[in-house]
Amino acid sequence: MSFSVGDVSGHGVSAALLMGLIHGAMSNPPWGASEDADRSAVRLNELLLTKSSGERFVSLFWCSYDPMSHVFQYLNAGHLPALRLWREADGAWQQDRLSEGGPVLGLLPAAAYRTTSVAANEGDLLVLFSDGITEAPNRREEQFGDERLIAVAQETRDSPARAICDAILAAVRAFTGDRPAPDDQTLLVVRLWRAQQDSATGR
Repeated sequence: MSFSVGDVSGHGVSAALLMGLIHGAMSNPPWGASEDADRSAVRLNELLLTKSSGERFVSLFWCSYDPMSHVFQYLNAGHLPALRLWREADGAWQQDRLSEGGPVLGLLPAAAYRTTSVAANEGDLLVLFSDGITEAPNRREEQFGDERLIAVAQETRDSPARAICDAILAAVRAFTGDRPAPDDQTLLVVRLWRAQQDSATGR
């Protein structure tokens, strides 16, 4: 199964139409199904350069997880690095940021991209977000920032994914004082899962 979060430069109808184009290009066929995600990213970059002539660009984070092999793959095309939390064998939690991949899409004609594979396990936590979350300002024009987001994720890391998502959004609202958000706020929290066993074979 795969997940993605993206952000188009600018606002309005043209940005929405471009995101619709991206969604269609990533869905038919789904990224990672018929070719590696890095080749798909090159194709999408070329498509966006053709359609927008370099006037708009897109940041994108794509990832997929195979619970049978415990392999997690991702490609970060100029997007904010996703947060990954995982538990060591001794029970201690660790964290890292997923930044490998390449530049934003639709800006550089000769851009190259790379898919990265990471060993993962049931219970690992992924937090994907847009800059509308981390750049949300309070009344003093201070930004919510990565550190606050990571702190909330760490504090709630044993909770269900939905509860972690709600906790982060609540922290953003408390920080901003419910001021209107100046930018779109996208947040996706995923808890990696165990592979379903075949009841007949026991596999």
